[in-house]
Amino acid sequence: MAQWKSNEFEDYVKESASRLLATIRRILRNDADAEDALQETYLAAWRAQDRFDGKSTMNTWVHRIAINTALNKLRKTGSVSTKGEADLEGIAHLASGRQIDDLALREVVWGAIDQLPDDQRVVLVLRDVEQMSSEEVAERLGVAPATVRQRLHRARKYVAEILSPELCGAEGITCGGRLDLLLDMIDGMLADDVREPVLSHVAACETCRNYEAGFRRTILLPVGTTERNAQVPASLLERIIYLIQKDT
Repeated sequence: MAQWKSNEFEDYVKESASRLLATIRRILRNDADAEDALQETYLAAWRAQDRFDGKSTMNTWVHRIAINTALNKLRKTGSVSTKGEADLEGIAHLASGRQIDDLALREVVWGAIDQLPDDQRVVLVLRDVEQMSSEEVAERLGVAPATVRQRLHRARKYVAEILSPELCGAEGITCGGRLDLLLDMIDGMLADDVREPVLSHVAACETCRNYEAGFRRTILLPVGTTERNAQVPASLLERIIYLIQKDT
């Protein structure tokens, strides 16, 4: 069991705060709520340090607390920010294959993600950005893994259609209309009884191979355009450290 000195934990807070705040913001989409959740995360970790068994890294353990704190706050408050609107000019550039800078690309991608309903957006963020497994996401959300996959499929399809207009109106494996199978294939989650037929079909079908490539590209875009750090207000860091010292 861990027993951290307050100055060691304060150093950890300063080092990790911007990364954790970015993670929390992606779930809550509201700066004030995200800052509150960051403070709650560190205080919860500090007070529960005796339960840290060292089986995972400290970063992993605190990241788990941050995700749970953000999800709990989302359940209590609901979505309070205005849904983003995708940058149509940026999307046109992206769809036509022309180069746009990283900032414009990030705005396009996250503008599309922000238009998703909360249940789909959170699943997409946890799976494709935070790189959690379907089973982990299901456990955090209290739903079945099949529900996670269903929400993820819907979210990915919506984002892919915005970012790659050539996919609009497509039904995935067009000759069978089974987009869910195509996305399960990309995730390596095809059921045993359909794996061979689906793999064989996609290998032989140029149209489906093109759709697969398009979905793979757009699925990876949120990760490639993620802002890994967020600017943490100095006053927030000071408040967190003050509360840790007070709680020592």
